[in-house]
Amino acid sequence: MKKKIASIYIETQDLSSLQEKTDNIYKSIYIISQRAKQIATTNKHAMDEELQDFMARTDKNDLHEIYEDINQISFSIHNENKRKPHLVALEEIKEEKIMLQEKI
Repeated sequence: MKKKIASIYIETQDLSSLQEKTDNIYKSIYIISQRAKQIATTNKHAMDEELQDFMARTDKNDLHEIYEDINQISFSIHNENKRKPHLVALEEIKEEKIMLQEKI
């Protein structure tokens, strides 16, 4: 799966294009927020698993070693540069990657 890089800068959004997706701007924003929560939760679980690996490898008595671990530094940089969940969700709704299901 090819990953796109979402902009890290603030961009104005055309609300009318969002409204066209669901015929209601508030519903579109709600869907984006729910999808962003899903993405954030998934990212958090993945990050927790990786952090558990780091905690298992480090000795609790040697704090100096924790700060010098190159893997931890690259992990930190990678997570700082990750796309924000709300930007990913906004991109997904614009590209119609989100399936909308009506409740019965």
